[in-house]
Amino acid sequence: MADLQGRKVFKVFNQDFIVDERYNVTKELGQGAYGIVCAATNNHTGEGVAIKKVTNVFSKKILAKRALREIKLLQHFRGHRNITCLYDMDIPRPDNFNETYLYEGRWTN
Repeated sequence: MADLQGRKVFKVFNQDFIVDERYNVTKELGQGAYGIVCAATNNHTGEGVAIKKVTNVFSKKILAKRALREIKLLQHFRGHRNITCLYDMDIPRPDNFNETYLYEGRWTN
């Protein structure tokens, strides 16, 4: 496994969830064909976020297109009070690009 400096590993639905060390996973929220979602808290700000782990995103062209579409939609609707805001994206292991994490939360501006 690659160097995970600056990250923590949590078990979410019996799968490794590799997140930035600023976050603590607090609750499992859901899982489906597209990925797994958990709730987490930012240790520095106390703010709650949802972290979505999208797996096998680059294994098929259609999966990569879906991921890109979701990112573009979240970008387009940024600031809408009823839609989560995409804060950050992360690919924690440079040796494995099939795990992408999307950090989402409420727009606070």
